[in-house]
Amino acid sequence: MNWTSILSQIFFCVLVTTATGSVMLVIWFFCSLFLRKWNPDLVYYMLRWVVIMFLLPITYVAIMQNYNRSYVREVNGVPRMMYVLNTNTDVYHGIAILWILTMLFVAAIFLKSKVTQHLVCKMNFDDGDSFTQSEFDRIKEVLGIKGRVELLCNDSARAKSPFVYGIWKRKVVLPYMDYTPEQVKVVFYHELSHIKKSDIVFRYLMMLAVAVNSLNPLAYVLLYVVTEWSERDCDAKAIEALEKEDIHTKQYYDIIWQLMETDPQKHMMVTFPMLHGKRNVMYRRMDFMEKYRKNVKKITKPLTMALVMVFALLSTVTAYGAGLEIAKASDDELKKTQNVSQYGVFEKTEGWSEEMFIPASDVPNIVYINDGIMTLSGGSIDWNVPTGTRYVTTSIYMAKGTKVQIACTATPDDCTYWFGIMHANSDCDVVEGSGSGAHDFTISSSGYYRIMVENRSSQQIHVMGNYQY
Repeated sequence: MNWTSILSQIFFCVLVTTATGSVMLVIWFFCSLFLRKWNPDLVYYMLRWVVIMFLLPITYVAIMQNYNRSYVREVNGVPRMMYVLNTNTDVYHGIAILWILTMLFVAAIFLKSKVTQHLVCKMNFDDGDSFTQSEFDRIKEVLGIKGRVELLCNDSARAKSPFVYGIWKRKVVLPYMDYTPEQVKVVFYHELSHIKKSDIVFRYLMMLAVAVNSLNPLAYVLLYVVTEWSERDCDAKAIEALEKEDIHTKQYYDIIWQLMETDPQKHMMVTFPMLHGKRNVMYRRMDFMEKYRKNVKKITKPLTMALVMVFALLSTVTAYGAGLEIAKASDDELKKTQNVSQYGVFEKTEGWSEEMFIPASDVPNIVYINDGIMTLSGGSIDWNVPTGTRYVTTSIYMAKGTKVQIACTATPDDCTYWFGIMHANSDCDVVEGSGSGAHDFTISSSGYYRIMVENRSSQQIHVMGNYQY
C-alpha cells in the first residue's frame, strides 16, 4: 500500500466521520432550540459530545468491520466488493491533497495562536499582591477545584483580557492593572469556572476537530458555537456563585464592560478561553443569561449528565448504524453485479480455466494502479482496462501459504480476461474466463505480490472486483 493508498483510506475515514459529525451538529442545533428553554446546561454538554463525534471514526469502523465480516465471507472466505466510493481516481486524490493542505493551513493558524500565547506568557510574573492571591485561593476552594492552579500577572501589550491556559500546569493570567475587589471576584469566578469545567481540554479537541474537518464549513460553525456556549456556561456558573456574595447579574456584566473599556480587545488568542471579546458576542451572552439562566436549576446535575449520556449513546449507535447501512448498500450492489445466491454464495461460474502460470516473458503493457477502498487484509478494484493491458495494484507482502481470494466481474461479459497474482519478477498465476468469476490462490513463497487483471480481448473492459488475503 503506497502513500496515495494510505491517503485515500485516511481521507475516506475523514469523509464519513465529518458527515456523521455534521449530522450530529444539525440534530444538536434543533434540540437546542427547545432544550435551552428547559436546561441550558444540557445543551452545552451535548455540544461537547458533538465535538467528539467530529473526531471518532465510528461510521468508518462500522463500514470496515462489515467489509471483513460480511455474508460473503461466511462462505469459504470468499471476499466481496466495496462499491461505496471509488477512491481510485485523480479527482479523489486531488481532493484528498487539497484536504491535507487545508488542514495544515488551519493547523498553522491555531499554532500561531499557541505561539502568541507562549510569547505573551513569557511576560508572566507574580506581583505578590496578598489580597488578590488570597481571593484567588478562596474562590478556588469555593468552586471545589483540586490540584495546583497558579495565578500570574502579565504586562504584555497583547494580554488585553484575563484568560486561562494549561492542561497539566493550569494558570489564570491577569493583565497588569489595579482591580477593585468586585472586579477580582468577577474575574476569578469566571476564569476558574473554565478550569473547573476543563474547557481548555475541549478547546484543544475543538481545534483538532476543525483542522481535521477543514473542508467542512460546519466545522467552523462548531468552532463558533463551542466558543460562545463555553462563555455562556461560565457566565451562568459565575453569576450563580457571585449572587451569594451580593454581586448580581447586572453588576457582573457592568464589571466586564468596565474591563472591556479599560482594555479594548485587539489581539484574540482563539485557543484560550478569555473573559471578554467582541461587543456583539457580549450582547448575546447578556441576552442569553436574561432569558435562560433561570432554567439552569430546573433539573439536577446527575439528571443532566444522564441525559447527555443518552444523547451520546444514541448518536454513537446512529453513527454505527449508518456505517452498517452503507456496507449493506454495498452488499446489495454486489448482488446486482455478481452472480450471488440469496445465501451469499458465488454460484459456480462456467467457462473459467484452471489456474495457469504465465511467465514474465509474456508481459504486455503494465499499468500500476493505486488501490481504492482497502483494509489491512484486502481491497477493491474498479478499473477500465484497455485491450492488451495488465492493471496491477501496489505491492503487498504475503507469507508462504497465504490464501488470496479474488472475485471479479467484467463488462462486456463476453470479453476474455485474466485475474490473479503477479510475482515481483512479473510472473503470474491467473485464471482465464469472461463475466464473473472467483478463485483462491495460494502463495508459494514469501515475498511481495500484486493483484492483477489483464484484458485478453479486442476491446476495453470495465472490471470491478475484490481481494482478501
